Amino acid sequence: MSRDKATPGNGLLLFFRVDDFDRALQRARALVAHLDEEPHLNPNTRTQEFSLRDPDGYYVTVSAYSPVELATIAQPVPELPVADVEKAQEYYRDVLGFEIGWLQPGKEIGAVSRGNAAIFFRRHQEPFEPAVHWIFANDIDATYEELRSSGSKIVEPLEKKPWGLRQFTVEDLDGNRFYFHCD
Repeated sequence: MSRDKATPGNGLLLFFRVDDFDRALQRARALVAHLDEEPHLNPNTRTQEFSLRDPDGYYVTVSAYSPVELATIAQPVPELPVADVEKAQEYYRDVLGFEIGWLQPGKEIGAVSRGNAAIFFRRHQEPFEPAVHWIFANDIDATYEELRSSGSKIVEPLEKKPWGLRQFTVEDLDGNRFYFHCD
């Protein structure tokens, strides 16, 4: 369709996102006699928007810019390879201060937790590659003392590393390593 044969407001919708929604609204109110849609929260985008008709009759929607919000997800749960799930659970309970969560029939997989941290164990045939995990500790000295005094196998003592972190390393019954660190 050529421009001279098009009727005003032929269905084209213009959509704009703006950084300063309030200023855009103020300017729009100064340009048109009325808004086709007053400012409202769009339930799909969760942003403020309003709509108007431009001088040629086209529908224009102006929306507040908002960075895309990601869905909330929980922290990942590691699954560690172990030779014996039940023994691993008992070790983590007795030495590392975890609580036993569950153990599947057949004892192939189970879980422990401590605070908001959870760990799954899965039985593997030896030899297997142990897992490595880095864990931030707010109070590295208290964490080190707690794990040392409980009988944890500390394979690297607490020290400041050349890369600037204070850290120590704990190894479990199956060789899985935990690097506890603090900036």
